[in-house]
Amino acid sequence: MQNAVEDVVHRRNGILLYFQLQHDVLRTVTDLKNVFPDVTFSEVDAWFTRFRSGNNDIVTPVVFNEGAPGMADIPVHLKRKITENVGYTEQKALLTVNSTFREILKADRRIFKEIAVRHGMNGISLLFRVETVGVKESKFFKKSEGSEIHNGNIVTVSTHPYYVEAWNQLAKVLSKDFIKVNEWVIDVEKEQQDRELFLLEMKKCLASLKNKIHVEVLEASLKTNEDVVAVLEAIKVGSIRKSTLNTDEKDGPLRLDDSLQLSPHLSSMKEAKWSRVILDIPLSYMTHLARFAAEIYNLDLEDLMEYKNKIIAAPNFKYGTLYGTYLREDVLTALQPFQQENNIDETVGSWPHASLADHKIIFKLERSIIKFSITRQTKVSPDCNDCS
Repeated sequence: MQNAVEDVVHRRNGILLYFQLQHDVLRTVTDLKNVFPDVTFSEVDAWFTRFRSGNNDIVTPVVFNEGAPGMADIPVHLKRKITENVGYTEQKALLTVNSTFREILKADRRIFKEIAVRHGMNGISLLFRVETVGVKESKFFKKSEGSEIHNGNIVTVSTHPYYVEAWNQLAKVLSKDFIKVNEWVIDVEKEQQDRELFLLEMKKCLASLKNKIHVEVLEASLKTNEDVVAVLEAIKVGSIRKSTLNTDEKDGPLRLDDSLQLSPHLSSMKEAKWSRVILDIPLSYMTHLARFAAEIYNLDLEDLMEYKNKIIAAPNFKYGTLYGTYLREDVLTALQPFQQENNIDETVGSWPHASLADHKIIFKLERSIIKFSITRQTKVSPDCNDCS
């Protein structure tokens, strides 16, 4: 009897916790079923309705009707519409919720854990990691005339160059309606002699797409700013959560107004690691990013000061790494006032975090690098005799 009561309390506390974490009913049911297999959508929805009214009482039972319409009663055409309009993460959750959702997603095969196109010295590898099926990899090899394509044990030849065949095959997948991709990787070796032709074909492929792609994690090693713009303009705005972008651009930075898509993409990102890509965007645009690394084309001290003032109040901030040329004395002046971390090294300082108790933001100046990171403050007990 005691165990049954404790299970009810834990169950209700779990539902309340998910509500406070701002998760939806679907996510809550999916996760809690791992612990409480009999938890239902109607039950969680009833508790959420109470909590939304401002009443967080979990002692008094809620009344809910298990006979009310549930997931199984949603018409198939509406279930298909749901799968089309949610992201990869939500689609993956739907796989565990209802058999009809699973059937739709498995039939469509439009939910990709990873799509990777890698151009190396030995040819091009095109990999599809489909959430509901598994891994499929095609390889494209350069021949004196045309190309050779390997799909598992099946080998075919083509009169087209291998980079054309690779992007043609990828375009067939990317052109599907409502495609969802968790991670998209584009990697081109700098030493590859056909690199420019590969990237040119990439831009042709992306420009031909009628619908933008839903991508949540983007990792691209390209050549020019124009390549970066081509990729970002092919991706649905608001879907990118993490991005790693690299180029070997030397002629100048990529600016916000180079593409109408750049600024909207930034607002939805949580992490951005950029090398020689977007170098002159004000740091104040980046303070919502939990993790950020980039080269700064022109370090503006007032902008650096504003960046510091915002990250010490940002609850999700983890680290920021800025690469560039700077004068140490000027940066130290811009970052004042700060607490010097030790009496010897003045290039390491900190500020208390404005919204997280017992945390602080530490900065460290290295040659051509400015690092910011969050850490928990350590307190020395007054009873400690050996701590000095």
